[in-house]
Amino acid sequence: MEARPDELEDYGDVMSNFDHTIRVDAERYLKTHKAYGNYAGWNFYGEVWFDEKFKCQVDQYCRHSATIYGDSLAQIMEKVSSQFGTD
Repeated sequence: MEARPDELEDYGDVMSNFDHTIRVDAERYLKTHKAYGNYAGWNFYGEVWFDEKFKCQVDQYCRHSATIYGDSLAQIMEKVSSQFGTD
């Protein structure tokens, strides 16, 4: 499983399953900066970054459970929600 690179800066919260939102400027920012964003869900915590594709390191109970890949943050949210829950 691929993990988030340590050298990326924390851009803050970019996605949430609480209200199923994606921060408006997040895709552009992550594509143009060496940064990652936080993605909160009820049963997981994710860190999202861009390196040729969007990638999300999904942790459950302080353990790396999976790395999800997608072409957009919406696709990441769809894939993570289908695997780890929509809450």
